[in-house]
Amino acid sequence: KSTFLRCINLLEQPDGGKVAIDGEVIKMKPLSSGRLGPADMAQVERIRARVGMVFQNFNLWPHMTVAENIIEAPRHVLKEPREKAIEHAHALLKKVGLADKHAHYPGQLSG
Repeated sequence: KSTFLRCINLLEQPDGGKVAIDGEVIKMKPLSSGRLGPADMAQVERIRARVGMVFQNFNLWPHMTVAENIIEAPRHVLKEPREKAIEHAHALLKKVGLADKHAHYPGQLSG
């Protein structure tokens, strides 16, 4: 299951077949490794902007605060302005009762 999910988001390159998201086939090309890679990164980025993935191991950046970790994807994938991403991050943290932890680092959190 994990490999399948990683292939859908192209975090892992398949060695054959097709990958389709919501009926759209991702354009692939052969790589020198014998695997397949994206032929059109703009297509992949557009699909990634619409598809979310929740990881079992969170892999937070230890040198970044909770808020900085949260805004990373919206800023780089969705190209959100920093101010808008921060505002959204604070709203999400408030929603889950962690608004007071926005400036903490992952190592300062428990549970």
